[in-house]
Amino acid sequence: DVIGKRVSEVIPGIQIADMELFEVYGRVAATGRPERYESQLKSLAVCFSLSIYSPAPGFFVAVFTDITESKKAATAVLESKRFLQSSLNALTAHIAILDEHGTIVEVNEAWNRFAREKDFQGSQLGMGDNYFNVCKSASGSFSEEAAEVAEGIAAVMRGQSEEFYLEYPCHGSRVQRWFA
Repeated sequence: DVIGKRVSEVIPGIQIADMELFEVYGRVAATGRPERYESQLKSLAVCFSLSIYSPAPGFFVAVFTDITESKKAATAVLESKRFLQSSLNALTAHIAILDEHGTIVEVNEAWNRFAREKDFQGSQLGMGDNYFNVCKSASGSFSEEAAEVAEGIAAVMRGQSEEFYLEYPCHGSRVQRWFA
């Protein structure tokens, strides 16, 4: 039903709602260079990804892909991530979330403050670092506890233990703390 019709006939109101799209159509028809474009048609409550190319000078072809559901899913994931981060930051406990390999994938603000107070350099104990490697490379008076923490957490992750509990000191230059 759309062959031979103008885009404005197929999608009423699009010319007013999305003038930039018509600029893209004109540019592709004039230059022959293909372009990709995303558009949200509020009148239809639909999001499209468009691949636009020119089969001949002065003409264009637009391939529409409905991406409404994937956009909704991406928005939901982003909102969930923001909620998680806000919830984590509201807690006073130092929290780091690890993936199955021990890589830190999320930390809360209390964790970041702790790392700053301990004068950790660079990204050490930050997102992307491997927590187990950091514990194993610890030196000084708390290196034994750090190794025990790494092994205890790893045992829980391997399913060899349901929980791990250890109280240990982790004092900074400005504050003395005990962790459990």
